[in-house]
Amino acid sequence: MAQRVGKPTRIEISRNRDAMVFGPCVLADGVVVSAATPSLRPNANSGDAITKFDRALAGRMWEVPTERWELESVVDDLVLRLGPKGASVIRGSDGSTAWQVDSVQADVVPEGIAVAHTDGEVRFHDAGTGAVRRAVPAPWPGRSYLRVHTRGLLLFPWVEDTDRLAFMPYDEPRMGWEIPCLSGVSAIVRAANDVEIDRYVNLLRAPGWIVLRARRQGWPASVDTRTPDYLIRVDDRDGTLLWCSEAVSADCFALTVAGHRAYVQHEDGLVELDLETGAVLRRTTPGTPRDVYRLGPGVVFRNRVAFPSQSGHIVVYDTDGEFIHVVKAGLQLFRGIEADGRLILATGQGFMLVYDETIWGA
Repeated sequence: MAQRVGKPTRIEISRNRDAMVFGPCVLADGVVVSAATPSLRPNANSGDAITKFDRALAGRMWEVPTERWELESVVDDLVLRLGPKGASVIRGSDGSTAWQVDSVQADVVPEGIAVAHTDGEVRFHDAGTGAVRRAVPAPWPGRSYLRVHTRGLLLFPWVEDTDRLAFMPYDEPRMGWEIPCLSGVSAIVRAANDVEIDRYVNLLRAPGWIVLRARRQGWPASVDTRTPDYLIRVDDRDGTLLWCSEAVSADCFALTVAGHRAYVQHEDGLVELDLETGAVLRRTTPGTPRDVYRLGPGVVFRNRVAFPSQSGHIVVYDTDGEFIHVVKAGLQLFRGIEADGRLILATGQGFMLVYDETIWGA
């Protein structure tokens, strides 16, 4: 039986109780987090800021004001942030801006930061200085959207319409291979008609894998959003289809990976997949849709996986898929990270919740 869960610590990030908390991002010597108000007009008195705490979360190391910046990822002692003024990299030492570009399409790659610029080029910048190391043309004219998948960049159109996804290996100056979004997809999905690769969902990514979602054409006009969609895994070297699994629903936006297993959210629970084969290992429902709903991406710690939810619950499983317990936080939870055994959860009310190791169960 799971042990009693300790009461969480509440850490204020913004004076505004409507502020969304972004991040947190873990650095070697601290935790960086930001808060942004949902207002379209930046307010100097809103309390919006990017803040760095020490690793114990006992005190602030620095705080700099900000205007609707979202923290995305970490490179060494640098934090990539995205916002209405473009993409920028800030220094973990003092919060100062190392460099900035106009484009908001950026992601971390092995050699630094890849940026899809508005002139149609994808440029690889040095993470610390912003210097351009190399540049390649986007696969289509005009601006492109950029996501990073293991050994390749996945680009698809931001403005112009097209029917293909294109991958480019890091170490080659040209496009490597493509996946059709429409034509030919029905043939690779078993017993499916009018299916397309979903270009608009936050793409399903996992270390060492490329997993995409395929869904019925016409979404979201489809009346029945409970109809399962498909996950497909492709070879990251040439795009060859490896497996297809009818395992998800309209609420699936992210994979949570623990070893060779993946957890996929559906409308009232989780689907557990074998990433090697695509086989559905089990489907679980931690509560009723009226009780626990809209589970977010999970956080893995040792042999436990914790899922925050918009219903205000934290659902904990072990990595074999066995249910451990549900903890009620009492407010909407959107994203979380693990730092030194603690579970840090961002909220939409200007603060973080921090649980000690008892959250994972005995």
